[in-house]
Amino acid sequence: MHALAVFTPFILRTSISLVFAVVLLTVLAYFVIGPAIKGTVPIANFISYNITVFVVLGFAVTIAAADKWPAACLWAGAAMFSGGVLGILFGLPTAADAVNTQAAQATSEANTAQAVAAAQANTPPPTPATPPRTHTLLADTAGFLSKFLAGAGLAQAHNILNFFENLSRSVAGYILTSGVPHAPVAAGGLLLYFGLIGFLSGIILPYFFLKNFP
Repeated sequence: MHALAVFTPFILRTSISLVFAVVLLTVLAYFVIGPAIKGTVPIANFISYNITVFVVLGFAVTIAAADKWPAACLWAGAAMFSGGVLGILFGLPTAADAVNTQAAQATSEANTAQAVAAAQANTPPPTPATPPRTHTLLADTAGFLSKFLAGAGLAQAHNILNFFENLSRSVAGYILTSGVPHAPVAAGGLLLYFGLIGFLSGIILPYFFLKNFP
């Protein structure tokens, strides 16, 4: 009886979540880290794996620490999704510009090579190709929204901080048992952690995946 009493719900929940996280990350590392060392995995996959590490470990700690862990996971997912949407609004214009710049450079090099080949063959130079520009409407829309949100955020910074403080108090009641000391701080940390992961992912990842779409 005393041996079984050691395995409290908290210890069981913590052990299962951490073991699952380690096993999952180990399996993913086998398919990503090994080939990445050999240079056979795109850098986007390597960055995605690093982000996955923070996400999986974050959820594992959330499940272990929160008394009402299903609600905590829902709030963590909502924070990450919201941060990701906001990050995409800021990252998409830069990613689209970078992709279009690379396409223009490649087209210019191709035009130069064709002109040189035509000159050597004493044939009329071909009509220069026009560099493609993709995602311009989507990038322009995201750029407008990001500038609007940045301006509104600076103007309403004090109100945003008050809203976040009130939200942390409300979330604390959903994910932790009443009476836990510093519960709003823990809830605020959860929202910030997953929100920042989503935001940074939305800024970094569009560049690597946008160039694979027409």
